[in-house]
Parts: sequence; C-alpha cells; structure tokens
Amino acid sequence: MSILTGLYDDHSACDDWCKYKLDPENYKHKILPGGKGLTNIIIQDKLKAIFHSFANVADKLSPCASSQANDSLNNTIATTAPEHLHYGGSSSNDFRVCAGIIHKNLGNISIDVINKKMDSSPTKFSIKYRLKKDEVASRRKLKHRRSNLKNSGCGLDIGIDFVDIITMNPKVDLSSPVVVYFDLETTGLDASKEVVQIAAKYSEVEFNIYIKPEREFSSQASKFTGLHLKDNNLFYKCNLLISHSKLDAAKSFLQFLESINNTIILIAHNCFKFDCPALLDFLRNEGLLNEFSKLVAGFADSLPLLKLKLKNKLGAKVSYRQEVLAEEFLDSHLLSNAHNAANDVDVLQKLIEHNPIDIKVKDIMENFKSVHEIMMEKAEKIKCNEIQKSLQLLLCFESNGLKGIRILLAQDVGGKPRITKSQKIIDTLCNKLKHILSDS
Repeated sequence: MSILTGLYDDHSACDDWCKYKLDPENYKHKILPGGKGLTNIIIQDKLKAIFHSFANVADKLSPCASSQANDSLNNTIATTAPEHLHYGGSSSNDFRVCAGIIHKNLGNISIDVINKKMDSSPTKFSIKYRLKKDEVASRRKLKHRRSNLKNSGCGLDIGIDFVDIITMNPKVDLSSPVVVYFDLETTGLDASKEVVQIAAKYSEVEFNIYIKPEREFSSQASKFTGLHLKDNNLFYKCNLLISHSKLDAAKSFLQFLESINNTIILIAHNCFKFDCPALLDFLRNEGLLNEFSKLVAGFADSLPLLKLKLKNKLGAKVSYRQEVLAEEFLDSHLLSNAHNAANDVDVLQKLIEHNPIDIKVKDIMENFKSVHEIMMEKAEKIKCNEIQKSLQLLLCFESNGLKGIRILLAQDVGGKPRITKSQKIIDTLCNKLKHILSDS
C-alpha cells in the first residue's frame, strides 16, 4: 500500500526501495506527467480498493511465478480459435480448444495422429514434414535453454558431488519380507535404452504392462524379445499390443506393489547389472523414485544365488543364463516365449522354488541390497568418473597448455566437435584449470 501513498507524495510508509529517500528535495515521479504526484481523492479511493485486493493475497503473489507456460498454451490455442473472431460463442469452440491442446502436447505430428484415429492414413511426405518441424522446434527449445544456462553463470565445478536424494524409512521391517519376481524388456543394451515392458509376479498374482518407446529398437533387442515398432504402434511378434505412457506404466507398477501391503524385495536374473539400474532410472525420470523407495526395501540378484547353489551340481557347465537353467531343470515348453518379461518372471519363480535348487528367503536376504545402498553406489561411481575426467583435463592442461585443451575439446567426432569449439569457453576453462593448479 506504500506504493499508492507514494504516488500521492506521502512517502512516510516507504522503505529503502523508494528513490525519494535518497534526494527528497529534487525527487520527481518518473511515471507521472511533469514528475508530480497525484491529487485526485476520488481516484485514490478507487485505487485503494484495487491495491487492497492484491494486498490481501500477497502471500500467494509473492513467489512471482512465471506465466510463460500459460502464455505459450494460450498462443497455441489462439491459432485454432482466434479471439478476434469470437469462436467462444460458437459450437466449434470446444473442438478448436482441444485441437490446440493436442498440438501443445504432441507437436506438429498431432495432425497425423488425428488422421490415423479417423482411419485416414497420412502420407509419408506429411509425416516426414511434420517430424522435421517438431525437430526444428526441439532444437529451438534446446538452444533457448542453453542460452539461459550460459546467462545464469553456471559453469564447470571440479569435484562434482552427485547423489540422488531419496526419502528412506530407517525402520523397515525385514523380519518377514515378501519376494516379488520381476523382469524388464528394453529397446537395447546401450545407455539410451528405454524400458518397454515391466512384468512382476508375487505368489500367483501377476503384473504385466507394455510401454510405447520414443526410439526404435536395436535389431538385436527386437530379435531377442520379439517386440518392435510399426507405424508408431508396438507389436509382439505379429500381435498389436496395448501400450501405455511411461508415467501411467510407472504408476500402475507402484499400485501393484502397494497392493501387496508388505515389505518387498524385488528379485530378477542379473538384477544388479541390468534390471535394477534400468528400473531405478525409469522411475527417477518419471519422478516416482521416492514413492518406490517407500514400497520396496531393496533388490536381490538370482544369478549369483543360482551360481552358488548349482556350482557342484552342474560341474563343468559354465552358462547360468536363465533359459539354459530352465531347459536343465524345468519343462522345455516354458521356453516358447523366452525373453518376454511376463514369461521370464514365471520361469524365474519356478527356478527359485524348484525343489532340487531350493533357494530360501534367508539365501535371498544374504544377497539383498537396499535401494539406498544401490543409489549411493551409483552416486559414488559417477563421482569417481567425474573426478577421473577432471584429472584428465588437469593433466592435459599441465602437459600441453591451452593447445592441448583445444585439441581435446574440439576434436572432430562424426563431423561435430567432441565438446565445443568456442574459444571463449575454452579460455574460461583454461583459466579455471590454471587457478586450480596454482592453488595446489
């Protein structure tokens, strides 16, 4: 309210932000005609009513949330329902708003999606054109984010402390845990792989869900799993599958775990090297890692358990792949759908509970790792890798100076620089490294 009184030359309630305090004699209003304050009492009373309405919700307005996202959506909807044409009073308004929202969610490719829903197949050139437009828009957003990052003053910090913070319950009861078998299928084995199937089994209760990936399968993954994309639809062999979004699939999996209503240990074959990291990354990307850690105590890996139990029985047999063990101890018909997650969890359960193998819960507990322990191991590994990279930079600069750093960062990889060719960034990095070496 002091802003209003200041407009009427009453600065008694003003704080240090008011320029009147610096020079009362020569102060002039910048936004008022002639630099003079307002005098109309009627206008003042009306302004008080307006200012009071804002002052009463000051606690809500104080965070100063950006309206950029809302403005962007409004602009998108305005392309299908322009305000100056007053479509708000027409029967087509709802459809026009929905079209704008679909375009906002899916991008330019939304037109082709609608055509498919209407059984009107878009042409190959139409799809190619719209995908190219979406790619251009994606590059523009990335360039904008990079610009914001550069202007924010963020930069290189040697000795990165990386840790995924999860809320853990220190009083988890592990006296009578429930073992839940699970398995994942992915688009490949590289770092950019995506989870496309999650299957789990507890006693006789089964869970199975498919997820539509954003990238194509590797040829090897598609060959082993039988999963592939065709016309933006997910197929298992020749059968069209009902697939879900990543977030919906993650939430459904957590609902399944929550329904068990007990302390859970998730077990998979080769869990610690593949399934566990892939699942945790998947849940973290969907923002559900904390909820998951409240439901699941940790993980166990059936691979070392089976090796320990069977090393004397199998003698010279060196392969402990799940399908090889299933062929040895179980019926061969169970392998007809091998490398499908739903089938693999069923086979794993039968192997673990198979009488000659006889793995008990106490054996699984000896192999157990908590979610927190796994995340800390991952954080330590990433930190070690970052330190190693930092040491390489320091050694390179110490041995070859600015020239060595330029060669290292600007090295041509597939027609693009390995990191950057920007002389400004390279000079800033070298100054940082020079400072670190001089301090040591």
